[in-house]
Amino acid sequence: MLMSAVIFMASLTQTAFVVDWSFSLDFVDPRDISGTVPLVFGWGGLFNAGNLGYAAWLANPGIAATWVLYLGDKKPVAQISAVISLVLTLSFLMVKEVPFLGPKQLDPVPIVSYGIGYWLWVASAAILASGTCADMYRSSICAKAGR
Repeated sequence: MLMSAVIFMASLTQTAFVVDWSFSLDFVDPRDISGTVPLVFGWGGLFNAGNLGYAAWLANPGIAATWVLYLGDKKPVAQISAVISLVLTLSFLMVKEVPFLGPKQLDPVPIVSYGIGYWLWVASAAILASGTCADMYRSSICAKAGR
């Protein structure tokens, strides 16, 4: 649980993804977007049907809910929340462009690559999902053994 929280916080300080913000077809001018930008403004894309919305943003409240549920000893629900959050973080790989504040307001700009911040975010959700699953498995083994 703690490792997931630490990695999640670290993901906010790193580059989440790189976009082409040159607005020209002749060259690519990459710009790094830190992890705090999608955390704070990602909900704004929830209703953007062209990019599947940003359903991936819902992983953030899902991760927080998993922490609370797990610490509140609601482990089966925490496990479901953790797995859904992991799937949602991975769904961001299907988003091809994001709105970016530029000369033409919030024009969509293509994502060029994913940075360490994105992969730390995925790792945080993966550690949370694997930890809750392992704990549920351990609990079921102990219950069968009569401990």
